[in-house]
Amino acid sequence: MASLPSASHGLHSADKFCTLTFDYLVIGGGNAGLPIAARLSENPDVIVGVLEAGTVVEDPVIDVPRNVGAAIGRPEFDYCLSTEPQLTASQRNIALARGKMLGGSTGINYTVWDRASSAEYDTLGRLLDPADQHEWCWDSLLPYLTKVEDASSISEAGDTFPGFSRSEEDVFRSGVPFEKSVGMKGAVKTSYNSLWADVTQPYIQGWNTLGVPTNANPYGGNKSGVYNLRRAIDIEKGKRVHASVAYFKPASHRKNLKVLLGAQAARLIFDTSASHEDIQVTGVEFIVDGKTFVANARKEVILSAGTVQTPQILELSGIGNAKFLEAHNIECIVDLPSVGENVTEHVFIPTQYLAKEGTKTFDEFRNNPQFLAEQTALYEATGRGWLAAADANACFNSIETVSRINGNDTLKSAISALKEQIALETKNGTLSRVHQAQFDIQLELLEKKQTATLETFHMSKGIVAVEPGQSYLALFSGIQHPFSRGSIHTRFTDPLKPSIHDSLNPPILDPKLLSNNFDVALLLAGYRLMEKLVNTEPMKKIVQHQTLPPIILSKDEHVEAFIRQAAQPGLHIMGSAIMASRELGGVVDARLKVYGTRNLRIVDASIIPVPLACHVQATIYAIAEKAADMIIADKSV
Repeated sequence: MASLPSASHGLHSADKFCTLTFDYLVIGGGNAGLPIAARLSENPDVIVGVLEAGTVVEDPVIDVPRNVGAAIGRPEFDYCLSTEPQLTASQRNIALARGKMLGGSTGINYTVWDRASSAEYDTLGRLLDPADQHEWCWDSLLPYLTKVEDASSISEAGDTFPGFSRSEEDVFRSGVPFEKSVGMKGAVKTSYNSLWADVTQPYIQGWNTLGVPTNANPYGGNKSGVYNLRRAIDIEKGKRVHASVAYFKPASHRKNLKVLLGAQAARLIFDTSASHEDIQVTGVEFIVDGKTFVANARKEVILSAGTVQTPQILELSGIGNAKFLEAHNIECIVDLPSVGENVTEHVFIPTQYLAKEGTKTFDEFRNNPQFLAEQTALYEATGRGWLAAADANACFNSIETVSRINGNDTLKSAISALKEQIALETKNGTLSRVHQAQFDIQLELLEKKQTATLETFHMSKGIVAVEPGQSYLALFSGIQHPFSRGSIHTRFTDPLKPSIHDSLNPPILDPKLLSNNFDVALLLAGYRLMEKLVNTEPMKKIVQHQTLPPIILSKDEHVEAFIRQAAQPGLHIMGSAIMASRELGGVVDARLKVYGTRNLRIVDASIIPVPLACHVQATIYAIAEKAADMIIADKSV
């Protein structure tokens, strides 16, 4: 782990940080916070400050593509949070990884770089007042999705994949053309693999056999089909590109950009003397090494602490559900009942298979010390080779495609039951208005049968109970538009109590995974879908037999039990401070301002009102870029 850069490189001490009055103060130096800070500090006439609880991390566990996922669960890189017992997931306390570094979770995720479909991005503004809905849609976000990325290492999205498909007839192109939908000059370098394990071609051709085409440009608005996923990897250096690399390092020389590390934001400070109806945030109280400090802000505070921490900071500051705050002896400054509610998370179910002898997978690192030594030497010398490679293939399928492949109407019955449940809860008054609106949108997407609602991806290695000398592959199928809704709320009432800051003063994480039966029905369909894939002729050539679950589950009730025991979050948690009209239950408006405040914005995944079918980092970067433009435009009026 590298030592921290000196203060001359943008990093400062707490004492020095607090002597300044910042024009813009950003809470959280991660996926959204660093892009905003970098863009705002382009103006030399403003001073921008960033409070980040983590540190600078430069470590092979983070940087080397072969190690993707290895940082998760390690306390030097991960806050190692866990949920409350999930009542509908076998009472498990489920780990929820969050990056503990400058760069946030972009430093520990699986580097996947993708997007949702255009129809899904069109839902982002649907819960706002009609006059504001145009602010957030596919057309308004696409320029920012392309702005953030540098895909100059590739020539055309389809170039990598038709060779793996059965034939050119299995490849399709649709939506916005490649040259208009993929960015080449952005901050985040992205790339495709240059080397592939022996699982890739059978995986793609297996889906083609099932009638699922290869999508040559999933970035153009239609993400259905099977394809290669770009990754946030600088292919020239063979290293991960996280938010600190992409946004902070290029801007760290600016004298007007100040970053304080190891600083845990505790609560917001307000000007209570102002006569204006909406309150003014004047600063942020934070803790470094057990000591309390206050940083002051002149113009705006931008809360980018992430879906987990953002609602806790709001509640500790007196912004949230008045009844909840009263029960926890916190003075209510702004009553926003939806703070910490509407939490959604992708949920995946795993299977694992023993590969036939001679199938090359990433288990070669575990089984062959000479191969590992050779590849390590090659990587250290060139940044290339198998250490610079990682799995990056996925298939996104609609309800219609899943039902066709599985050959039954099970999901049709599940949708009917879901509608009946929603109608009953609406009639009984147990379903909130915002949930009604969210579910209406999700049902609309389901019924159009065009938007992908299940993701299935593979890993070319064993994940559990592996044996020496053996090679494996794993499949994962996950719901992309869950109907389960959970919550995140503060556990403590005194944010300045030093003893509660161990492990980031963890809030009460209760995503209520699998609490809606439709989500379980969809995962059951996903499980059967993986069975169909493995039984295609291309996959039979590499699969010997199933090892997880250890037996074949022919009865649906046994699969459902396995789902509740083994399902894991996709680490794409969102929605704890949604963008919607205040009347409906929103926390922020179309300009991402928190209702009831004059100068507090939220910019992170917590504002996403309806779950999106994607690995969210690229979308969050784009939201941050758009938010930066909004802040600049609003201050110029």
